[in-house]
Order: sequence, then C-alpha cells, then structure tokens
Amino acid sequence: LITHGIGNASTDEQIALGYLQVNTGRYKEGMDIFNRLLKKDKKLIAAYLGRGTAYALQGNLTNACNDFGTALEIDPKVSDAWKRRGQTRAALGQDAEAIKDLTKAASISADYECFHQRGIVYHKMHDYRKGLTDFRKALDLEANNHITWNFVGLCENSLGHTREAIIAYQRATQIDPNFKEAWANLAQAHRDGGDRVGAEKIFARAFQVDARYVHG
Repeated sequence: LITHGIGNASTDEQIALGYLQVNTGRYKEGMDIFNRLLKKDKKLIAAYLGRGTAYALQGNLTNACNDFGTALEIDPKVSDAWKRRGQTRAALGQDAEAIKDLTKAASISADYECFHQRGIVYHKMHDYRKGLTDFRKALDLEANNHITWNFVGLCENSLGHTREAIIAYQRATQIDPNFKEAWANLAQAHRDGGDRVGAEKIFARAFQVDARYVHG
C-alpha cells in the first residue's frame, strides 16, 4: 500500500515514484512529479507531504512548513503532517509550536517517532523530565534504538542521576558498539561519578571507534 495513496493505480504509482526520488536524494525530480500531481488535484495530501519533505531535506524549512500546513488544512487527521511540521518547526527554533504539533500527532497515532522527536525538543528546551518521559515512551515502542537510549542518558545525567545515565549509555553502546557519542557520554558520566580511571579507559574506547573524535 502507498502511504496516503488514493486507490487510483496511476496516481499511486506516481506518488510512489515521487517518494522514491526524494528518498534517494533526487529532490528536483521528486518535486517535479509532485508538482504535476498537484496541478491535477490540488487536494492530494501525499503530494504536499512528499514535496514538503523534499523542501525540508534541502533546508527550505519555511516552504516545508507551508506544504505540511496545507495538507492539514485538507485533512487535520493526518498524523504524518502534524509530525513532519513539528519536526520542521523544531528545526526553525519554534520549539513551543513544535511541541504542539508533535503532541497532536501523538494523539492521532502514538508512534515511536512522535515521542522521540518531542523528547528531542524538550531536551533542547532543557525540560529534562518531560524529555525523559517521552524517550521512555519511545523505548516502550522501539526498545533497541541506540539514539533514544543515548538521549535517556543525557536527560538522566542532566537531572543528576549518574547511575541511571550510565545504565542508559551502556545500553546504547551494547546496541551499537560503534556509537562513539555514547561511549564518550558514558566516559563523562563515570568521570562525573568520580571514577576517573574508568572514564579514561572508556574515552579510549571512543577513540578506537574514531581517532578523530573529540568529545564536546
């Protein structure tokens, strides 16, 4: 099934082709397809989502927001549009608006990405408790995501929970042994907990993964 397809074989084939072009970095070709589709049907939600995604991936965030917003005007029940506009608004620094959009998306379809992305925004806003709650919810849906475990560690550490942070970073490195940021964060947590010797050994592991890596 084509995401947001309309059940018309010809149109759905073009939607799929447009998404394929965008997902493989051929943004202009993908946008040309979506523009042609929109000339035929100005209410084709899939075309706005696809073109908006292409805009976002090229850094044209304002146009991306506009396309996602148009999709929502056509059908406010499209979770993907709320989620994508929320992500785009977060990239624009519109954190409060991003939270609202991602919350709306989660109310329609509470998937992993909604909670993970909202957690990132809360973390950026230094609201570590809410961020931690969202990352834990995301892990309930996708338990083996190393990036989310790393964010759990960052939130726990910012809340002063060094032991819990270490456990989270360890889980991230178990899932992806080449995740250098998690190794460096794990080392820093050991250092914060007073274990300097252990910290140096773990920092060395981060350098084994990438000798050019410098922990911020």
